[in-house]
Order: sequence, then C-alpha cells, then structure tokens
Amino acid sequence: MPRPCFLPKMLQKRWYSAPPRATQTAAVRDRRQAPRTKRTILDLNRKYRNNEPLVMITCYDYPTAAIVEDVGVDLVLIGDSAGMVVHGHETTLPVTIEDIISHCQAVRRGAPNSFLIGDMPFGSFEANPQTAIESALRIVKAGHVDAVKLEGTNLLPFFSRHCNVFQKCKPEQ
Repeated sequence: MPRPCFLPKMLQKRWYSAPPRATQTAAVRDRRQAPRTKRTILDLNRKYRNNEPLVMITCYDYPTAAIVEDVGVDLVLIGDSAGMVVHGHETTLPVTIEDIISHCQAVRRGAPNSFLIGDMPFGSFEANPQTAIESALRIVKAGHVDAVKLEGTNLLPFFSRHCNVFQKCKPEQ
C-alpha cells in the first residue's frame, strides 16, 4: 500500500523550468515542423538572395536554445552580454573565452541544427592577429559554433585574407 503524501497537490508534481524533450506532450510535438537539418552559411545566403527574412536571437543557455531550435530561428548569437545578463557583471569586460565557450556548448546542445555565432570577448583578439586567430579557433573548436563575431577592431581585413583557416577546424558532427 503506498504511503500517503502530505504535501500540497502542487508540490507533488515535478516541475521543470524547461521539461526534458523526451517528456514533452504530444501537443507540443505535433505543433513542431518536420525535423530540421543543420543550417549552413549556404542556407543563410540563399534566404538573403531570395529576400526572405533572417531571424536572429541572442541565447545563453540550454532551455532557451531548445525553444529557439523548436521554433526554427536561423541564427543564434552567444554574446559576451552573458556577463551582464547571466552573471550579473556591470559590464562585459570580465567575460573570458572560457565563459563564452561554456555558454556556446550549452546552446549547441539545445540547438544542434541552428547556425551559432560565438562572440569574441574583449581582450581575446586585440593584441595581435595571431592571438585573434588562436582565440577564434578555440571558440569554434571547443564551443562548437559555426562563426565568430568581433567588434570594434581593425583586424577585419586580416581575417578576410585568412578566413580559409576556419574551414580546417570545424568540429566533427
């Protein structure tokens, strides 16, 4: 005979901020479209040439990424703003490459088919072009992102001349 439970009804149920995908209701599964294929730069280019809108969102964690994946967002940015939004810093300056990589990995697990862009935090690319390439490669390889974003730099001409280096380091799928 089962023991009686003295907890209120609401506390007897297990609550999740985001339920595991295996336990989602049939209504949620039926609402989704057919399984997505991995978004590539060619898909984004095709949509751009056909004047179709590209949908982009910033995301820092697995539960949000799972929702983003389900609704079919094209591009997902994992920004250094996670330092302020998630970690409570007053600026983005304390954010490290390790922080970005950790967030990128969580988002990739939640959104395996989205095109992910990892933000290069302040100080990870300004020193010299070699440091910039090493930092970008680290984010691409360890964070499993499809692209990196840098801002406020004069290194863009250097990167455009050497962009083929990134094609050699894509993570195994």
